[in-house]
Order: sequence, then C-alpha cells, then structure tokens
Amino acid sequence: MKKAHIIAEMATNYFDSDHLAEESIKSAVFAGANSIKIQIMVPKETYLDGNYKYGNYKIQNVRKLIEIAYLTDKRLLKLRKISSKYKINITASIFGLESLRKASILNPIYYKIASGDLNNKELIFEAMKKKRKIIISTGMSTEREINRTINFLKNRKFNNFVIMHCVSEYPHKTEKSQLGFLKRLNNFGVETGFSDHSSNSSSAVVAVSMGVKWIEKHFTLSKNLGGLDAKHSMEPKELKNYIDEIRGIEKSLQNKERVLTKAEVNTMQRARRSFFVSKDLKKNHKIRREDLLIVRPYKKHDIWEIDKFLGKKLKINLKKNKIIKAKYLK
Repeated sequence: MKKAHIIAEMATNYFDSDHLAEESIKSAVFAGANSIKIQIMVPKETYLDGNYKYGNYKIQNVRKLIEIAYLTDKRLLKLRKISSKYKINITASIFGLESLRKASILNPIYYKIASGDLNNKELIFEAMKKKRKIIISTGMSTEREINRTINFLKNRKFNNFVIMHCVSEYPHKTEKSQLGFLKRLNNFGVETGFSDHSSNSSSAVVAVSMGVKWIEKHFTLSKNLGGLDAKHSMEPKELKNYIDEIRGIEKSLQNKERVLTKAEVNTMQRARRSFFVSKDLKKNHKIRREDLLIVRPYKKHDIWEIDKFLGKKLKINLKKNKIIKAKYLK
C-alpha cells in the first residue's frame, strides 16, 4: 500500500526569520512529513490597493504580515539550501505569475494552487507550463466548479495533478469535514487528497482509509507566535502525533487477513475457557455434561468441541479440577 504524502504547511509562520524557518523545517522532518510548504504572496498581484472590508481581518494588517513574510530570491535559495540539509522537499503555494516565478527557485516537486484560485484559469495554465505536479485545493468550491477545473486540465492532456478535498473554515470541527464527498471525488478518476483544517487527526485518518494519497496540514512552532494561520496550525508535537496516527491506520489497512497478534495469544490464556472435571472421575466413567467445568484459563482446547466429549468413556482416573483432554477418552 502506497503511503500518503503528508505536506507540512508552514505557510508564512516563519515571520521573515531564518531561525524560525530552519526550526520549522527541522520540526517537520522530526514529525515525519514528506514535504514542507510555504506561501509565496506578492501583495501587488494578490490584493487590491486601498482600504476595504476583508472578512474578519483588517486588510492593512494582512498586508503587513504578508510584507513581513515576503521572500527575496536570495532568501528562497537559502530556504532551499536549509531544506536540502534536512533532506526534505520544500514547495510553495502560488498566487500569481511573480509568485510562480519565485516558487520555481525552490525547484519544487509540485506547485500548490490554493482554494481561492481553483477558478483562476490563467494561473493554473501558467503552472501547467512548468511540467510539475499541481496540487489544487477545493475549499469554497461547488462540485460543478471542481469538475470544470478537472476538465480544463484533462482537455489539455495534463494529468499530473491532485484534487484536494477541503473545507475553508479555519479551524472547523470534525463533523464539518464533509468526508462523504470524497466518494464522489474519487469517481472523477483523479488522484485525490485532503487539505485538513480540522483540529485533530480524526478526519485525516478517515480520509486516508477512503483512499486519499495526499494530506496537507498547517503547523507552527508555537501558536503564541500569532499570524494569520496560528489558530488552525498544529504545534510540532501535535503534528508528530497527527502523522503517527495516519501512519498507524495505513499499517492497519495493510492487513488483508485476520492474524492473531502475540498480545492476543497472551490474552487468550486468561480470556478463553477449557474443559475441566467437576469431581473425581474413575476410569471407564461415561462423561456427562455435569461432569464438566467449562471455565478459564485456556489450555489450548476448543470448547466448541464439547459434543466430542459427552458420552465418551475415560481411559484414566481424573481428580477434581483436572483438565480433560480428548486423548483421555475411548
């Protein structure tokens, strides 16, 4: 069974700090992530100038955080070098043509299209030209819009992409994960994943059991650092536990046959029953049901076979509470 590729989404949680960036990369490696991802935003190609309503955020604050996290080409090369040092691939979400150019400096194994740009045909088309895998999140999107994007890619003979099921609510409870939609998404005949914004590992574990091969999870060194993604990001220990849960369920799904574990065999000794005699019995005594105790512990005899004991005669004398075996019967 192919393991899911787990993306540790660092986003902009390194706050223009080489130290925080390196510590974040180290943490992702320790947690067991397969790749680490940042967000490369260029304000002028992402946000309109001026003041305006911007959801629950103040646009001035958002711009300030994005400007703080802005990466020069030189800094991107440094991040690539750090990632190489820790033997993990670093990639990026792209938000425009300049963002795409910058992301290419990382020599990424894939480009990520965020949910907000699933309908950004121009950006997707430019990313296709890079001839790398494209991962597309589907938050805020209808099934019609998702299908439209899939057809756009397929009609241009581009099949190296992943469609990530996603609910753009940050964070959201497990019951809002809408994992039932994965069944429909799998019917599109494309590689699927799950961009997880829930607060625990439950949804991701179920998604993997439903066949997704890509998982994306936000993380930060500490929620106390703040930032746009802090409230739905996991800290390092949480991320490690999250990934361990996924790897555990993957291992469990590999078992196609029922095999007793060593622990189960040990438990069997105290939990199953065997045949013992309820009183002293003489040789040639014909066994009746009241002569038998069917109690614990287990002595490697299957009590299902009781009919093979009843009505048979003993070959030997047996004392009360002694085990009775088939070989003691005529």
